[in-house]
Amino acid sequence: RFGITPVGSEANHVLRVEAGYISTGHEVDGTSDVHDLGLGAMVSRTKTDFIGKRSMELRRRLDPVRPELVGLLPIDPACIVPEGAPITPRGEIADQEGFVSACVASVARNRSVALGLLRNGRARFGETVHARVHDKIIALEVVAPVFHDADRSRVKA
Repeated sequence: RFGITPVGSEANHVLRVEAGYISTGHEVDGTSDVHDLGLGAMVSRTKTDFIGKRSMELRRRLDPVRPELVGLLPIDPACIVPEGAPITPRGEIADQEGFVSACVASVARNRSVALGLLRNGRARFGETVHARVHDKIIALEVVAPVFHDADRSRVKA
C-alpha cells in the first residue's frame, strides 16, 4: 500500500556502486577520511574543532598524497575484478598504489564498473592503471566514481 519494492542486498550493492555511494567496510576502512572520499565539503569551515579533526589533519599532514575514491572501468567490460585486488604500477609485483573496493555487473551501463581507492586518484582520471589478481593483470580506466544518475535527478524525482 506504500508503493515500496523490497530490494535484496546484492541488488542494493550494485545500485550503490553505480551511484558512487560509499560503504563502510568497502571504501570506508578506517584509513580514509571525508576528503579522500570526495566529501570534504561536508567538513565545517566555521567550527574551530570537531571530533576527529586532529587525527584527520595529522594524517593529511604526514601523507598529503592520499588514496582517493575513483571509478574504475575494466578495459574488458565483462571482467569482474575481485574486491580488494591491489592496484600496482603497471601491474608489477610492487607496493600497491590503491585497491579495488567493489566491482559489479552494471545493468545501467551494460558492463562491469568498479570503485576503488587510488593514490592521487582524482588527478588521474583518464589514466589506465592495473590490478593484480593472482598471476593475471587487469587494465582499468580511472574515471569519476559515479556511473549512473550523476545529477541525482532520479533520486530527487
